[in-house]
Amino acid sequence: RLRSHIASIINKERKRIDELKNLFTKELKFDPLDDLDRLARKMDQLSDTIKFAVYGYAPIFDQAIVDEKRLEELFNFDQSLEKELLEVKAQVDILVSSPEKELNEKIKEVELSLTKLEDKLKMREEFLKQVK
Repeated sequence: RLRSHIASIINKERKRIDELKNLFTKELKFDPLDDLDRLARKMDQLSDTIKFAVYGYAPIFDQAIVDEKRLEELFNFDQSLEKELLEVKAQVDILVSSPEKELNEKIKEVELSLTKLEDKLKMREEFLKQVK
């Protein structure tokens, strides 16, 4: 459920990037399109990674005795993902309202936020592998 929530928010933000691309296309401003396409692809890849990631709490509950400490660690970790997700959303908000001359910088900031979220998700997956 958390994964689908995160993936849906990333997809929503990607749609905002698509709207920005459409606006530039209508205005015949093609320079930023390659960078915006790259950003949209990165968002799609991250969304797919999240959708098909290892399930969360099942390995912990499968054990004969539930390791409450590990369960709490995973729960806290999952909640911290929300912070990274809000950062991505905030960066997209800034990007879509930025003047064209600032787009490259703002795109890089969104990419950095996506990378942080992706790194956090990889850490989560490693945590789950240790629990098994």
